[in-house]
Amino acid sequence: MRKITFEAVVLALATVFLAVTPVVLAAQKTASYKDININFTYPGWPSIKDTMGSTPGIAVAVGNNKCSFLLSVVPLDSGTFRNFVNNVISEQSKAMNVKIDRKKITAKTYDLDSTVTMENQTIHQYAYGLLTPANVIYQFTFTALADSFKTACRPYIKATTENIKTVKPKLSEQVFAAEFRKYFQEVNIGSNIASEENPGEFFRTNVLYSGMPLCFKGKVGKVIPAKVLKAVVYNVDKKSKVKEQITDVVTEKGGFTSCEMLSLAPGKYEYKIIVNKKVGAIYPFMVPEEKVAVDNTLSEQPDQSKFGEYFTNIFIAKLPAGAEFDPQAIIKTKVFSAGEQFCTSMDMKKQIPANTLSSAVYDVNARQDVSPRGAAFPQALGPNSGESMGNSIGCAPLEQNVGKYEYKIYINESLVAVLPFEVK
Repeated sequence: MRKITFEAVVLALATVFLAVTPVVLAAQKTASYKDININFTYPGWPSIKDTMGSTPGIAVAVGNNKCSFLLSVVPLDSGTFRNFVNNVISEQSKAMNVKIDRKKITAKTYDLDSTVTMENQTIHQYAYGLLTPANVIYQFTFTALADSFKTACRPYIKATTENIKTVKPKLSEQVFAAEFRKYFQEVNIGSNIASEENPGEFFRTNVLYSGMPLCFKGKVGKVIPAKVLKAVVYNVDKKSKVKEQITDVVTEKGGFTSCEMLSLAPGKYEYKIIVNKKVGAIYPFMVPEEKVAVDNTLSEQPDQSKFGEYFTNIFIAKLPAGAEFDPQAIIKTKVFSAGEQFCTSMDMKKQIPANTLSSAVYDVNARQDVSPRGAAFPQALGPNSGESMGNSIGCAPLEQNVGKYEYKIYINESLVAVLPFEVK
């Protein structure tokens, strides 16, 4: 799952602060943020998102020459908000030289002052967290060098956090709940992306990042006849249906969870449950627009839109020399030794037609392909009809000598992935 922790926020903001000196703007200038759950205003400083790399869940990142502000968004996977906060603080403290100066945690909010020592400098961070009714955590973080934090950041904290307002989305049409309540006892929307803490279990959220399936979890108290129940995914911005599905079979009493990977453009949506041709419930959700970081260390940039059309994830891995192929035993890496097996893992959300997928290996030092593109893969790859995702893992003996390389993947003539690796 695309998840951001407090440690990632500290590292990202600290790196930004130590490396970047944006132009100072007037202190009175503000900017505004609004999404499906909250709205608020914050300091109108220059954006520093370009310096954040691939850190996920970043909604706002701004800074002047002394203070940085960041808003990050993450679903609450499981357990209570209080336990989540305490756990990640504990993990952060173990991984970094962090001192917690003050913390206050309630059932739905937290306030945290801490300092971290990096590169012989002490950085002060104030973080405020808010759990919304949709089980989404919003993290507001101010960061500056410790000796200037009081004057550089403190004046903006109160003004920012005290104007946060929760938002109740306006529904696109009227809801007739009586018929819905005849059958359903409990309903939630969310996702089920696996994480270390959550091996594929449902978690409630109304913010779906790329690679997160849309899940519907309910509890039926009365048998629902066939063709009575219909689900619609509605694009609020375009005022059009994205998907419509009628349940052709009887839905028995009891709990159930249904998940589907949908290719949805950034924007606002509604999940509508229609019972006997009447809209019985509407659950608003959003797909945030995610900034794609440009890696200037690559020899060329892949087509991110084409990647997003077909894939949720691609990575390279290895197996020991002589080991039998076992997709469960591959080790994700970017560094190989002579004799090891080179493996690729691709998670696909759309079938790749036969004779369209190909690859090449580029020698970074020689600035040329050491293994030019060969014939395209002769078979179709990815999910078949009715499936939401497909996975493909392949391994072959490592052919490259000591050096730095890039593994490039193409669909027809479009470069969709550039994966750096090194042989030592």
